[in-house]
Amino acid sequence: MRKDQFVIDNSVFAKLFLEETGREDALMLIKYATRHDLTILAPDFFVSEFLSTVRAKEIDFNSAYGILEMQLKLGMKLINLNKLILEKALEISQMGHKKSGFPSVYDALYHGLAILNDCCFITADRKHQVKTRQLGHLILLEDWKTLFSVGLD
Repeated sequence: MRKDQFVIDNSVFAKLFLEETGREDALMLIKYATRHDLTILAPDFFVSEFLSTVRAKEIDFNSAYGILEMQLKLGMKLINLNKLILEKALEISQMGHKKSGFPSVYDALYHGLAILNDCCFITADRKHQVKTRQLGHLILLEDWKTLFSVGLD
């Protein structure tokens, strides 16, 4: 699996401008990615999710947008969805069962993007991780350091 890039979930990115659990890990991850010239990938609808978060949490748009703009200037890549990604997401979103539920299509799109780019999807969504553990290519935000062997020397 590639270690020079990763897919970031909107829930992880939002922690950069929201005071919530995992904020410190999100900040450290982004700083690490910047220092080590890692490429951050996200599906193109990421910006819509970003705007929805800003609106729902009543965050100042300009300060939140400044963070997004800075990441885009540093090389964050928004990937256009294509048939392969959509097919992989559909497959992922059908995992699970009625009792425990199914992965959301949105989470499946992020995860599918990571699988098809042979990199890791970093998320704060424990439920998605449980439902899709067998696919690999996913790590919880709190465990991001293990992906890059940070502080494990």
